[in-house]
Amino acid sequence: LLRFDGHTVITANDGIEGLEFFSAGQFDVVITDVKMPKMNGIELLKSVKLADPTVEVIVLTGFATVELAINVIRYGGYDFLQKPDDVTRRLRTTVTHALERRALNLENRGLVDSLETQVIEKTNETRRLAAQYQVTSILAEADNLTEAAPQVLDVLLQNMEWDYGTIWRAERFTDELKCIEIRSRSGAVDDPFLTACRKKIHKMGEGLPGRVWVEKTHLIGQA
Repeated sequence: LLRFDGHTVITANDGIEGLEFFSAGQFDVVITDVKMPKMNGIELLKSVKLADPTVEVIVLTGFATVELAINVIRYGGYDFLQKPDDVTRRLRTTVTHALERRALNLENRGLVDSLETQVIEKTNETRRLAAQYQVTSILAEADNLTEAAPQVLDVLLQNMEWDYGTIWRAERFTDELKCIEIRSRSGAVDDPFLTACRKKIHKMGEGLPGRVWVEKTHLIGQA
């Protein structure tokens, strides 16, 4: 019946097989009987909704009860149909409406994800601007970079939520980068990573600092 309406239909012999099909593919609507071997329809409904809350589940039963109706609603089912009359009269329209709601749910989820991304981007931009303002103030008041370096790194670690921050000085005559200051957000002073960085010297193009130096670019917040 549903194939005549242009839907792709995959059938399973029992609830476990149906769940395996569902896990391996992409489905918009699941139609399940209540009484099935190995896994009943309510258990399948719960498993499907746990895996993907946007998939609509229609439950079929030969004996509709108030308890069944409550369970279908409780676990997120779209509707339940009583066999055979409801299946004959309402299955096609119920599937159509379920597909419409599935499409709406996906659209809403996309809008929510987009909004969350915008909020994250705006928050990060605010942090960058705050850090930029504070770093500018520190540099303006300091006599030299060596004096300002610890404060600059502390501000960046706090605002950008980095774990580590390092400032490297380029030695013009040797084409080397030497670490003049490194800080950790945790405030640890005996961290092995900090110790290694203090002793490390990078040649031009060597390691992340050396590549940034050669390419005359910057990397922010990347490990």
